[in-house]
Amino acid sequence: MYVTLTVLGIVFLLLILVCIMKLTIETKIKTENKDFDGEIRFFLYFRWLGYKMKIPAIDLDKESPSIVFKESDEALEEDGQDKKKKFSIFELIYDLELLSEFLRNTVGFYKILQKFLKKISITNLSWDTKFGLEEADKTGAACGVVWSLKGGILGILAKYMKLKSSPNMQVQPLFNQLYLSSSFQCMVSFRMGYAILTVIKVLLHRRKVKGKRKVKFKHSKGRNIHV
Repeated sequence: MYVTLTVLGIVFLLLILVCIMKLTIETKIKTENKDFDGEIRFFLYFRWLGYKMKIPAIDLDKESPSIVFKESDEALEEDGQDKKKKFSIFELIYDLELLSEFLRNTVGFYKILQKFLKKISITNLSWDTKFGLEEADKTGAACGVVWSLKGGILGILAKYMKLKSSPNMQVQPLFNQLYLSSSFQCMVSFRMGYAILTVIKVLLHRRKVKGKRKVKFKHSKGRNIHV
């Protein structure tokens, strides 16, 4: 009996520790013309524990209606080679159908998501963009469009999340030259307990689906996809 109570007490303390634990996610993306470098870092226990993952570059496949993900491999960096994975447009449609089905069968999903987003804090938000076109007037017009895009994204983030510090947004036009570079850095953090609670709410609000709706996509090459 004493051993059982001890084990239950340890498990309870571990659950409390996990719930109050803060997860920090740091994202860094740098692009310059066709060059791309991005990574995401996950931190726990005040950065004592961390995990890093590379963000693959995205390109369009010239031979098929597919998206190519290019991921750098440390073992191949010396040879200048990258890992390439193709993602077909039909696979994208399939995943979107699955997502749509999930949203339809989860009651109040958007309200649950909004409550969780309110618990997320954003710090160290920086987004610097430099670009130029061959014509000066088009560069100025494009500069306004980029500022509007950044302002819209910042407004959405401020509405649904907590901005703990003033964001640093820069747009620098370069006239009479074709150039594009962008540097983005953002850090978000939230308690693990809020994420666990959100997952539990989603599972509790899932509808029981008796039948499975099928959607079939046909294309000349590849396989047929059913949903």
